Parts: sequence; structure tokens; C-alpha cells
Amino acid sequence: MRPRLFSSCLLSPGQLAPSQQDMRVVGAFNPGAVATEQGVVLLIRVAEAPWQNRPGFVGLPRWDLETGKIVIDWLAEQELIVEDARVVKVRETGLCGSLPPPICGYFAAPTVASSHPASSKSSGP
Repeated sequence: MRPRLFSSCLLSPGQLAPSQQDMRVVGAFNPGAVATEQGVVLLIRVAEAPWQNRPGFVGLPRWDLETGKIVIDWLAEQELIVEDARVVKVRETGLCGSLPPPICGYFAAPTVASSHPASSKSSGP
């Protein structure tokens, strides 16, 4: 591993486009670079969350194979058990899901701009 030669931020969430219009980028971390014959490739882990906020509900993103897009399943907070800051378990089924960051404390919902054109195709309430 080579030593880091700088201390400035490589990339911030505001510099990245979300994967689709109803999502927003909330994190960019764990970058890695590799040199190839064609040049340098930079790989970055990107965290997204839904723009929409539904009080009393938690949006759990998942990949829909049929549409090839991320869809949000909205579950009532009382239906979930928090495993840690990233994972929840559905009380009834025991199935686990991932919380979209940032989660600070118990289901801390991010502030959302109400003028954003959030998708109406999300499931749930």
C-alpha cells in the first residue's frame, strides 16, 4: 500500500449524481484506485437515500429486477427492530433490511426539500 500524498477530500456526495431522480447521494467513502493499461480507475462506495420523507415510516431501498431500478418499501417504524445503525429486522417475519444513511439515533429522518419530484412508484403508504 502506498502512503497518502495529500490530505484534501477526493470527492464529496454533492459532486455525485444519484442513480435515479427520486434518490439522493448522502455518502461517498472507501475510495480505491487501480492503475490499468488504459489509465487509472477510481472506485467509490456511494450511499443513497430516498428524497421523500414519510413521518412514522422508514424507507427501505431494494433493487427491483423487473424494472432495473431501486424501489422503496415503506414500513411503519413499530414494525421494525433496529439491529444497528444500518440494519433493521421486520418484527413479523424476521427478515433484515438496510437503512439508508444517515441514521443518527433511532430512525432520524433527514430533512427533505418538498419541491423535489419524488417518484410516486414507491410501495407503501
